[in-house]
Formats: sequence, C-alpha cells, structure tokens
Amino acid sequence: MSEKERLYRLKEVAEMLGVSTRTVYRRIWANELPAAKIGGLYYIRQVDLQKIITQSPQVNSRSASVSPKIVKCGSCLKILRESEQIAQRCSSAGCFEVICTDCLSKGKTRCRTHQSLIELVDLRQKPDQDGPVRVRASQARLREINYLNRLRSRIRQIESLAHPQNGMLLTIDNWEDLLKSGDERATVLRLKGKVMLDTRETSEQPLNAWIQYLYKPAKDEDFDPLIIEIRVLSRLGVMVTAGLDTYPLDEEDLEQALIQASDSLPNDGSFKLLVIASPTGWTQAAREIVSGSKTQSSFAHENLLVYLFDMQSNNLIYPLKDIRSVQYAELFNPALLSEEALDAEMEIENLMLEKGHSSLTLLYAAKELPFSELVLLETFKRMTAKGNYQLVELEDIGLAILKK
Repeated sequence: MSEKERLYRLKEVAEMLGVSTRTVYRRIWANELPAAKIGGLYYIRQVDLQKIITQSPQVNSRSASVSPKIVKCGSCLKILRESEQIAQRCSSAGCFEVICTDCLSKGKTRCRTHQSLIELVDLRQKPDQDGPVRVRASQARLREINYLNRLRSRIRQIESLAHPQNGMLLTIDNWEDLLKSGDERATVLRLKGKVMLDTRETSEQPLNAWIQYLYKPAKDEDFDPLIIEIRVLSRLGVMVTAGLDTYPLDEEDLEQALIQASDSLPNDGSFKLLVIASPTGWTQAAREIVSGSKTQSSFAHENLLVYLFDMQSNNLIYPLKDIRSVQYAELFNPALLSEEALDAEMEIENLMLEKGHSSLTLLYAAKELPFSELVLLETFKRMTAKGNYQLVELEDIGLAILKK
C-alpha cells in the first residue's frame, strides 16, 4: 500500500486535527471529509487527510503521517494545547493523568478512571430546581413504554411500504415476525452496583428501551435490507443517581446517539429509518442538527434517515425541506388527540383505583401520567360526558374529576 493509500482510524484523525471524534463524524456526514467504510467502521485516506490539514488554518502544516503528542485532561478529555491549561495531576495516588484548570474550578480533581459515579455525571446534566423541565425516573419509564407500544401498534397496521432508496413496494404480512427489542438494563445494573433488577425497579427506572424491525429481501427481490428502529433515550446516569432529570437532551447527547447509529449500520447496504425519542425533550440546538436551520444544513447520511420525538411537546422533528423525510414522517407522527385520550382514560382509572381515590386533579394526573395537560383535559371532558364523573373547579388546586 502506498503512503497516499494509507488508512487512518477516526480517533487518529481527531488527534491529528486536534478536534473531537464527534467533529470528525460531523465532517464526514456533511461530505466535507471523504471516508471509506470497511467492516462497519470509517477510515480516512492519507491523501484526503492531507488536503484537510493543508486547507485548515487551525492545523499545523506538518506531515499528517506524524501523529503529534496529545495531552488531554483526564477528567473532561479536552485537548490541552498550553501548559497554563494544566492545573495538577490526578489526586489518586500513583496516577499520572493531568487535570485541566476548568475541571479543577468545578471541583474535579481525579481522572475518569478514579472518579466516583456522582463525579462522572456531567455538572451541566445534574438536576436542579431551576431546570427547564422536571421528569422523574418513573415518569420517564412510563413514557418510554407508552411511546414504544403506541408505535408498535401503529406499525402493525401497515400492509405495504415503499422502500426509501428505490421506492419498491414491500408487502409485510406480519410485522411481529420482523421485530427485535432490547434495552440498556445492563448499564442500569452497573450504575446501581447491582446484579439483578426486580419488577418494581424496572417499572420505576428508564431503561433506554428500543424496538427494531428488519426486513430482508427475498432472493427474487432486488433491493437492500430495510431497518425501522425506534429508540428512547434518557440520561441513565442522572436518572439512576438523582431519580429525575431537569434538562432536555442536547446536541452532545444527540451526536453520540448518531455516531452509535452510524457505526452500527450493517455493511450490507442496509437503509435505516431511525427515531430517537426523549422523555425530557430536546434542546433547540439538538433539534436543528436534524431539522436544519438558516445557518446549518440538516443531518444527512447515505443510509440513515433520522427523526427526533420530543415527549415534552409531543412533537416529531425532521427536515421539512427534505421530501423523503416528509414522506416517511407519517410512520412516526404523534397519535391523534382522540387516540391518546383513550389510552389516558385507562391510565387515569388505573391510577385512581391504585390510590383508592374517588377524585383526581389535573395537576396530579399530569405529574403521575405520561400525557400532556392538553390530552388529560380532553380525557377529563370525555369521562364527564359519559356520565360517571363530574368536572369540578377546586380552589387553589384547579380542575378535577369527581366520581358520582
């Protein structure tokens, strides 16, 4: 192999350019950096890397074949280019990792290897009373189950589907035959320091559950496999340690999920329709990675079409200017208000039965159940119209339903 044909792993490229691996992925997805995919992993050719180094004003023009010595903070993993950025060594005995001044100012004195679970939770992700949202772990789990069941029910009703790459019609007799499911309970076990979870714990803790449908073409069908995947994503570290999260998922959370989705694509030309749902919602910056904005284009990948679902606003996020994204959004669009009200009615009655209550306030229902106040209000009205309940306004408490 000639020097120009030499291949570099993305981690090596990131170190040479002095950027994060996420940045390298973004440049590949934006078609700014040519990459070859071998065995499911991306590699960069020497000649393409050299062009980037030559063109970039932020990168030294030294040969890319020589990897510079990289000094990183052992806590945040940020590259340290100036000696003034180094505050001290890791405070654990015998460790030679360095700690940057920013981490030291936040009270972090140990590298990731020697940090406790609480320290590993990024400070920006820790819940507090001033966070823009407030989603308890049990509520996140309920939303997780509710959303996956809703989409599973919807997909079961689809008889035919056009393949996103070539439009060929796929006829599916039984979607359940194509279904796989899973979650990240192994991560939850590790975070809890346990070897087992009981049914109570799995009902009160989000598990980042997912479902996936894999359609493999028959021998006489000339198209690539199709994957439909729905994932629910929570910050498990925060949910386990604090029991709630008060921040929407941000661009860093999304980029990590996109990297994982890209790397996990089979090396057989499979096309994936992916929905990533967040019980705590998405920040505007995260939304714009997928939907695009006036200053940036939307996320694009040859074999991956991505949607976000915001469980706080009951909103599906995708690029409206991409005709293909618009066409397949119908698969994952939020349920109609009337459909959600039917589900909410059963949950409300179960909650009242469980608590032994003959009344329920709108405020308490919104706190305990994975539905918006708009859906719950519609459900209260429907339950009242049936004649078994009456709708009342309680002073200082607000709307409530009372069993007759």
